[in-house]
Amino acid sequence: MDKNRKGAAVELVARETLHRDGKKIAPGESFGASRAEAEDLVGRRIAAWPEDGAAPVLEAAPLDDAAREAAIRAALRAAASESVDNEAFTPDGRPSIYWLAHRLGFPVPVAERDAALEALFDDAPEDDLFTRFADEEPQESAPHDFGDPLLNAIRDLAPGEVGNWTRDGRPSATVLSEILKRNVAAEERDAAWARFQYLQKDLAAK
Repeated sequence: MDKNRKGAAVELVARETLHRDGKKIAPGESFGASRAEAEDLVGRRIAAWPEDGAAPVLEAAPLDDAAREAAIRAALRAAASESVDNEAFTPDGRPSIYWLAHRLGFPVPVAERDAALEALFDDAPEDDLFTRFADEEPQESAPHDFGDPLLNAIRDLAPGEVGNWTRDGRPSATVLSEILKRNVAAEERDAAWARFQYLQKDLAAK
């Protein structure tokens, strides 16, 4: 058997013209490949699974360690790049071992999955899709700009700072005056506070 075909073979459908073992395979024609190679070809959109979405086994043979590792890595990459169901992931964002088993056709223990994930992170270049998503930290959205320095000053008052607020829960006119470096009268503060609360409700409703 050809070295590249070692392991359990599956059926694929070519999406573009391929040349394999000296033979030309036209788009739409079926051909066999190892599980590891099949995952790679499907992930690169060079081939597709048959229309029923299954990956039928054409010949049963255990995968060697290298082919098994390659297949798991390909499935992990697919989980990172394809639009898969949220149920395919654990609460901490790792691909589920049940999803991997369904996709690959063989069970993947947690330790083996985690080792493959770690290897992917270590081997991927900095601009790789997998690494970029793994390293990306959620970005905090910028605070809303009300277009009014007084309203923005109220927005930025720390809720837990007692000195920022009056006993009845309104922004301190004294603190606002210090922030804006001008006198903010109680009447101006009250009008701005009422408008701020209205705008906050309007933003929350959007």
